[in-house]
Amino acid sequence: MRLRILGTTTDERGSELERLTGRLLSRLGYRQVTTNVVGAGGNELDITAEFPVPGLGASRSMMVIGECKAHESPLGMTDWLKFLGKVATEHWKPQAHVSGLLIALSGVNGNVFGAYTDLRKSVSNVELISGDTLGELVAKEFAVVPADDIAAFVSRSTPMTVVELSLAYYKEHAYWLVVFSDDTFTLLDAARPDKAVAQAAIPAVQYVKSLKAFRDLTAEAQSRQRQAFAAKCLLALLLISSGPLTLSKACEDIAKIDS
Repeated sequence: MRLRILGTTTDERGSELERLTGRLLSRLGYRQVTTNVVGAGGNELDITAEFPVPGLGASRSMMVIGECKAHESPLGMTDWLKFLGKVATEHWKPQAHVSGLLIALSGVNGNVFGAYTDLRKSVSNVELISGDTLGELVAKEFAVVPADDIAAFVSRSTPMTVVELSLAYYKEHAYWLVVFSDDTFTLLDAARPDKAVAQAAIPAVQYVKSLKAFRDLTAEAQSRQRQAFAAKCLLALLLISSGPLTLSKACEDIAKIDS
C-alpha cells in the first residue's frame, strides 16, 4: 500500500515522518520516544526510543535509534552506510543494547537491498521498513476504510477518471489521496470519507504532487443531485402543464419545489 507523507516543505515532510514513526512505536509499547536527538560527537538521530526487556532479576531496556527518510526516490548506499555508522556508534557505548530502524518511504535501490539481505543473515538488530509496510501499519492505526470502498465512493461522487489512489499522512491524520486524469485531486478522511478534511492539508498535497486544484466531491455530488432533481421536476412540469411553459416559469416552479 503506497503511503505519501505530506508537507509544505521538505523539512516538514521529514518531521511528519518522524512524528508518525514515534506514534507507531509508542503504540507498540516503546517508551521515552524522542525525535531530533543529538548524541555524543554530534551524532544526529531522527528518533530514539526504549523498549523494556523483562528479566528474572533487574530489567533492562533495548534502545532503538531510527532514521526516517521521506525521499521521493529509493535510498542509495550513501544513506545506508551513514545509518549503519550511527547504529555502530551507539552500539559500541558501554552497556548499550541497541537496535537500528531505517524508515525508507520510497524503499531502497538494489545495492542497498542486497547489502541489507546479507547483513540480516548474521545481524538481527537492524531493520529496514519501506513505505508499503509503513502504509499497512498506518491503515491499522487509523482504522482506514479499504481502498475498494473509497474507489466506489469516488465513482458515485464524480465521473472523473482516477489515476492514483494513495494513503497519505499529515499532522496526526490519515487521508486517501485521489488524483484524477486532469491533474486535479481530492483528499478524503481515511476513516470517514464523508467528513470534511482540514484545508491546511491541501497545499501540503500540492507541494508533494504539483497538482492543479482541489476537487470538493461533496459539493460536486450535491450539484449533480440538484441537476438530476431539476431535470425530473422539469419533466414533471411539462407533463402536467395545461398551457405553454416558459423557461423562466419552469425555473420558478422548480425553485419552489426545491425549497
